[in-house]
Amino acid sequence: MFDDVLKTVLAVGVMCLVSFWAVTNRHMLYEAAGLMPAQNTEQQTQNVALKTAQKPQKTTSSGGRVSIPKSARDGQFWTEARVNNRIVNFLVDTGAGSIALTPDDAKSAGINPRQLDYDVIIRTANGEGRAARVSLKSVRVGTIRVKNVEALVVEDGLSVSLLGMTFLGEIKKIEVTPDAMVLRN
Repeated sequence: MFDDVLKTVLAVGVMCLVSFWAVTNRHMLYEAAGLMPAQNTEQQTQNVALKTAQKPQKTTSSGGRVSIPKSARDGQFWTEARVNNRIVNFLVDTGAGSIALTPDDAKSAGINPRQLDYDVIIRTANGEGRAARVSLKSVRVGTIRVKNVEALVVEDGLSVSLLGMTFLGEIKKIEVTPDAMVLRN
């Protein structure tokens, strides 16, 4: 009888461990199965609105001066940047302490988000989350290039990548006008 109880406890324990692993790694399982987890309708609407708004207008540059136009759609500054020589669209965010990449944008920049250690606790508008530290070989906006830039890859909850202060803090002068943000190096 004791053997039967022990076998049952062991079987339940193994099932719990497998279930916990599956829940913890659900994104990997969804990706492997070619499925995406369902999002609530409000989150889907928010993501569509942000992805529509993030199409940057033409950033202009000459010499060490870059002009990022203000979006007429949402009043924000959106720009295209080359991260590790690959194009990523960013919302320019002087309130973000670091560049923050979505897992998709990290992947576009040559970083494998599944191999990262998400050990940084962050606070976002959506609440608390986890992120992984990465070092980007280079980030270039127009003619301004910064090498060896610290960044975070945010595990969940970030729908657009943010161009934060680990890049902007390296710029000599940032000017905001009614129509544009001007970076000078």
